[in-house]
Amino acid sequence: MKTSCRDDGGTALIWALLFVIITSGLVVSHTTFLASRRSERDARYTRATMADTFARSGLQDAVGWFHRRSNQPITTFDPVNEPDSNPPRVETIDPALGLVREFRINGSLWGRYEVRHEDARDISSQRGELTPGSVWELGVRAYVYRNRDPEQPFDASPNQLIGTTALKSEIRWLRVNPPVPAALCVDDPGSIEVGPNTTIDGGPSIGIGYRDPAATDGATPSEPVIDPAALVTGVPAKLATPAYDADAMRVFSMRLDELRCYTDVLIPASMTFEEWKEARDAEKLDWLEDKSAEREAWQAQKDAEAAAWSEQYDAEKAAMNDAPQAEKDAWEAEKQAEKDAWLAQKKVEAEAWRAEKQAEKDAWIAEGQRQIATGFDSSEIEAQLIYTEDLKLAGELRTNHTLLLVDGDLTDDGYHDTVLNGVVYVTGDVKIDSGKLNVQGVMIVRGKAELGGSSEIQMTYDPQILENVRRMVGKYRKRRGSDPSNP
Repeated sequence: MKTSCRDDGGTALIWALLFVIITSGLVVSHTTFLASRRSERDARYTRATMADTFARSGLQDAVGWFHRRSNQPITTFDPVNEPDSNPPRVETIDPALGLVREFRINGSLWGRYEVRHEDARDISSQRGELTPGSVWELGVRAYVYRNRDPEQPFDASPNQLIGTTALKSEIRWLRVNPPVPAALCVDDPGSIEVGPNTTIDGGPSIGIGYRDPAATDGATPSEPVIDPAALVTGVPAKLATPAYDADAMRVFSMRLDELRCYTDVLIPASMTFEEWKEARDAEKLDWLEDKSAEREAWQAQKDAEAAAWSEQYDAEKAAMNDAPQAEKDAWEAEKQAEKDAWLAQKKVEAEAWRAEKQAEKDAWIAEGQRQIATGFDSSEIEAQLIYTEDLKLAGELRTNHTLLLVDGDLTDDGYHDTVLNGVVYVTGDVKIDSGKLNVQGVMIVRGKAELGGSSEIQMTYDPQILENVRRMVGKYRKRRGSDPSNP
């Protein structure tokens, strides 16, 4: 019996159709699966990002609570809720638990952070501090949850906990106590050379203060070398002090390597201020460009999803033309609810993205990688703790109420116009022989101090500036970075 070519062709066509149907089904199924996994991953990432943002906000709020206390250091962590006091003090919604706040994110989606009493610990003695309240360890717990019944605890049914995280950090109360109240403090009087065009004014306090070698190690007393054209004044103009001690532990109550962990700005040894400024400018521009590209990509994805949804909607609506009106109405209601849910999800994603980028920006600033105002070459820097190594002055620099730590030498390179308002602490030598240097407050030098050459130098002891530095820079400072934890 012969088989016709027509029969063979029909069979092949049927098999081809079956193959196409099965393959299409597999593709559609796999695409749906991937979309579901992607949606699940995005939702999980969004929840984690929001929880992390709330944790960092809680940590910052706790540091602010310590800053707002008038009597420093703080020995008791006791946020209050006293809305009827004058003025009202609403620092927490649950004073029995600790510092607690809740915020609505969107609809029934809420965020919450807690700094519990047991997670705020005075660890001063563990860090070698004799003064209670000098060092605190702070732990914060953050939650994202569905608030379906405000009468129930946030983590109890029918409320649903959908994201959580925890962070911890240390804060430290910073002391600033110069070895003596003087415009210039130097360890060894024999290492002081004051050249012409230099004015050192102690006002009602000391002009130049230094250690008394005879009283400490029995060495032959020595005197600073001061050019006749220089002007050194004070009460007295020069003073050798037996109890003089400029060690970092004595001045700041912590080692210098510890102190650098609490700085606002950390400048690499290989950079001048101007080079650091240029690098930060470039980094800022790169960051802004990256975030703009991310935003555009997210918007493009959102637009593509909206277009696909609209196309599917139109196709389904066309297929519903012959359906009963009641079925059409039910279908329209279902689609409207689907659209509303999609829009709400996109709103949550957008808010989470903005919160994530703000957290990135805050962390970037906290790590000292920022540009202040228009730049170091023309702006004033207020209430900052700056750490650098082997600083070479060039161009223009203004600081205001600043604690500047130079772990190395402070020198200059050609003409510069520098005003340092605050406290300057130099572990190495200071050699200024060109340009202009105006120090208002206190300069502490552990090595040699060679001031002169063709430079124009003015140093003025100002107790009010010193007090401002203590008040503005010496408040509780958060250690650089925050550690994930499970308090």
